[in-house]
Amino acid sequence: MTKCADYSHCEERVDIVDFYHVGGYYGGASELAMMQEIRSRGPISADFKTPFGFSFYKGGIFSDDHVTEITNLMSNPNFSKI
Repeated sequence: MTKCADYSHCEERVDIVDFYHVGGYYGGASELAMMQEIRSRGPISADFKTPFGFSFYKGGIFSDDHVTEITNLMSNPNFSKI
């Protein structure tokens, strides 16, 4: 396999014909519905929404109990959101 500098000359690998939301609408999927979809049609793509505090997560078990600490950090004039 070679890398392409200009993608217009690359061999097409995938053709998406249609897409839909598991569960019928955005946010309508459940764990069971996703498992059924994977079993019947194969891989799915997914994303998830995280609370703002997740931006500062470094490791361990994540907890969003630090709202006050984050609010204080954001009110600091030297704070810069990435």
